[in-house]
Amino acid sequence: MDKEEILIDKLCNALIPDAEVSPGVAVFGGVEGSMLGSAVDSTLASFRKKHGGLWVGGRIYVTTASVTFSVNAMNKAFHSPIPDVRIPLAEITEVTHEPAIFMDTITVKGGGKELKFKCYGAKKVLARIKELSGKA
Repeated sequence: MDKEEILIDKLCNALIPDAEVSPGVAVFGGVEGSMLGSAVDSTLASFRKKHGGLWVGGRIYVTTASVTFSVNAMNKAFHSPIPDVRIPLAEITEVTHEPAIFMDTITVKGGGKELKFKCYGAKKVLARIKELSGKA
């Protein structure tokens, strides 16, 4: 099997539907069981409900074979385990773009998965994914 070549490697934030703040974070921050802890929990629950998950920092990799999101070290420390999200180019069924003031959002669907991420230079990333997946 040929080794995948990384074509794009960018900082980004991905919307992770089942992202949970690690229980140790509240204890470490001294907010567990406090009014502040309840406020944080309530805010996160509200945000998750409104947006369909939590935005988590990491990197987006576009290779000759796939589009992959990998959580960064800081978010690995603050969240319960979040596996990489990988969608092979051959399985991509849809790639869409939502413009925004600062960072546009790209949504990649395929293989029963959906990967929604924000990054600077999103239009170039979008064009490359569409080209590689044949969805241009």
